[in-house]
Amino acid sequence: MSKTILITGASSGIGKALAEKYARLGWNLVLVAKNPLVLEPFVSDLRKKTATFILPIIQDLRQADAARSIFQHVAAQGLELDILVNNAGFGDHGPFEKADLQKQIDMIAVNNTALMSLTHYFLPSLLKQARPTYIVNLCSTAAFLPGPYMSIYHASKAFVFSFSLALAEELKDTNVVVKTICPGPVATGFQARAGESSAALFDRMKNQTPEAMADFIVSEIPKKKLVSVKGLRDRFFLYCSGLLPKKLALRLVRRIMTR
Repeated sequence: MSKTILITGASSGIGKALAEKYARLGWNLVLVAKNPLVLEPFVSDLRKKTATFILPIIQDLRQADAARSIFQHVAAQGLELDILVNNAGFGDHGPFEKADLQKQIDMIAVNNTALMSLTHYFLPSLLKQARPTYIVNLCSTAAFLPGPYMSIYHASKAFVFSFSLALAEELKDTNVVVKTICPGPVATGFQARAGESSAALFDRMKNQTPEAMADFIVSEIPKKKLVSVKGLRDRFFLYCSGLLPKKLALRLVRRIMTR
């Protein structure tokens, strides 16, 4: 019996790399993205390379009924998920007082509301299955500390981190495993969405590739770990975030953001 994975933000970055990897593994794919001009050619290319079933869903996760619409699409196909990957998200960079308010509201809708809502819609069917099922939430090392000049993004990822760990504890005696994946900087379209002021910040980072992160995620899913962080630099950041006094930590993050 074929297994099924749903991936949001599936037309670029980590989501796209995950879709390609699971297509090669022969899984059924439910791929969610908002831009049909990007998603449809990608799906067409995947279908030429593999015989896997692919259900593309064009959906803007900023919309209030996005999660319900996605759930209804999947249910109409008679599909039951084995893995739900809440990957979609974006950020912004710059002083909060000058930020576009609608962009901050949209960020919370995508990074938090859609993730929470999709989890709520699909959890009952995940719980009913006899085999292990997984909720994979793409968090970020940004969750570990508040981020001056990326305040809403860091706060949104702190929400994902807290929610994911709490849900993992609630579900620890069930067949559903909640995985919290915290990438550091990855070479995706994130920088473009975060704005021109983020260019210098991301240029300084030794970014991981989406393909490397996809390989890491696949390898981490079966492991009994609450939080998965790839690479020595990012694991060191997680370690230090729990030790440094908050004022010192905030100064260091601010220096990184504005240097």
